[in-house]
Amino acid sequence: MRVRGLLALLSLALLAGGLAHAADSAYPGRNGSLLFLRDVGGNASPGSHIFLAAPDGSGLRDVTPPGFVDIRSASWSPDGRTIAFSGLHESRNGVAVYLIAADGSGLR
Repeated sequence: MRVRGLLALLSLALLAGGLAHAADSAYPGRNGSLLFLRDVGGNASPGSHIFLAAPDGSGLRDVTPPGFVDIRSASWSPDGRTIAFSGLHESRNGVAVYLIAADGSGLR
């Protein structure tokens, strides 16, 4: 009986952790936009790009700076004005970390 109680408690803790993680991935930046990665497809080179959209899905826009062939991860800054991302640029040999403004400008 004691083992069942411990298993139930462990299951509940794992479930709560999983729900928190899923909720974090859908959190809009403070500017109200959702940030996500998506393959462009078509004739574009394979690899993810950075997209922004309103919470209802409208206003979809690709803010990936020119020359990036694969974005690996992206995240809002706490104030919602900057995006940090890791990606592969066509002029480099490896993945590096970059910053851009929320509109895709100001690559650093």
